[in-house]
Amino acid sequence: MRAFVFNLLSIVCAVNCLAQGERNNWFFGDSIGITFNTGSPTLLNNITARSNEPAAAISTKNGTLLFYGTSYHPSVGSDITRCYNAGHTTLQNANGLFGSSSVTQGQIILSNPANSNSYYLFSISYQQSLGAGLFYNTIDMLLDSGLGAVVQKNVLLCDTVVIEKMTAVKHGNGRDWWLLVHSFVSNDFYEYLITPAGITGPTVLSVGSCIGCNNTYDQGQMVFSKDGSKLCMANTYGILEVFDFDRCTGSLTLNLNLGIPYNPLDGWTTFYGCSFSADGQVLYASRFDTLWQYNLNASNVKASRLYLMGLDNAQYCVAQHMIGPDNKIYICLCRNSFSNDSLDYKLSVINYPDSVGYACDLRPHSIWLGGHRSRGGLPNLPHYELGPLTGSLCDTLAGINDINDAKLLLYPNPANKWLMINGKWLNGLPFTLTVYDVLGKTHLAQNTHTTTIDISTLTPGLYVLRLQQGDKMYYGRFVKE
Repeated sequence: MRAFVFNLLSIVCAVNCLAQGERNNWFFGDSIGITFNTGSPTLLNNITARSNEPAAAISTKNGTLLFYGTSYHPSVGSDITRCYNAGHTTLQNANGLFGSSSVTQGQIILSNPANSNSYYLFSISYQQSLGAGLFYNTIDMLLDSGLGAVVQKNVLLCDTVVIEKMTAVKHGNGRDWWLLVHSFVSNDFYEYLITPAGITGPTVLSVGSCIGCNNTYDQGQMVFSKDGSKLCMANTYGILEVFDFDRCTGSLTLNLNLGIPYNPLDGWTTFYGCSFSADGQVLYASRFDTLWQYNLNASNVKASRLYLMGLDNAQYCVAQHMIGPDNKIYICLCRNSFSNDSLDYKLSVINYPDSVGYACDLRPHSIWLGGHRSRGGLPNLPHYELGPLTGSLCDTLAGINDINDAKLLLYPNPANKWLMINGKWLNGLPFTLTVYDVLGKTHLAQNTHTTTIDISTLTPGLYVLRLQQGDKMYYGRFVKE
């Protein structure tokens, strides 16, 4: 049997992988487990959970597995969607979860901003099945002797049919989450905001191509860049779009349309997999038969497309991509049922994804999976390690705890109509004043000399006031009654 071999990573990379370990453990395909806890990906033994396309996992910051989700279709019966604990047995009360084995990004796990021991598992059910839509479950890791248990189960979040795409990114405050799905036969993204107060939404963002129009299918990945500023959506019938994303407001703007219009005479023009390099400047996208690279800094991005790999699509499909904790990109294959060889016993890896051209060092079919098939899916892992958008107006959590908070005295507090700033130290010089809520929404913004602020138009709640004078910033908190 071929050994599972990787180039040695630097000590710095290994330390970073361990320090930000929420994404370090992967479970997917036909009973495959991989851990990045030593810096290099290593196969895990005795994994029994199986999954087709959908999979998800969550670990602690130091890389200790908490739980993971799978969904597969047994040889007899209907799809089985389930969660497994760190001991690789079924999570308590996790039988009978809604989901489907044939949804590209059918599961995702997000930490609960209100409770460090609580998590959400979101799932998409198969579109033509009873109860199709978006669901969530909550998991309490303090139950079952620390192995965790499902405490809320199959809660319907959206009863509109959503397509096979689901992803999430940290809010600009570094704590909350934006969750995105997409509706069918429309260009509508459904966006949910997850805060300590719960799940709100959806906000409908109508942008980009119509998915499902003209009887097109809806398979394909939707992924954020590592810094959360870009979103790529790959879809059948030639749709490949890159959007700009604002982590503060949740707004989405179409930046690039790299798609290829469908033409049956041209063969496969469908896109399925996509991934960004760690610096967000290089995009990798795959059709069912080919893998391509795009230089997002090129003057003509579409023309920068570089062919990296091809397959005989009658036998295999290039399937999902995932950037690893080591910043390499891993790519799996999906075997057609009548193929008997073993390409999908291996992953392909791009060793230097930030490098444009063949210097990216694609190694096709180079990582042995121990005799287990990948089945086309990889775990749907958001960038849990992403912190606040430093210096932005929505970096409110850092602002609330800023060391200059003590210097900026606000009174009365709570206040009703007028808020006073103890500002003798401002020396009568002008300053910029911004008032925003704890989700980063700006409510007041002005250049002023006065230290008496009219807050009568604010609704009751907790606010952050930021005062900037020159290159110095000061923060204070107040409550509007």
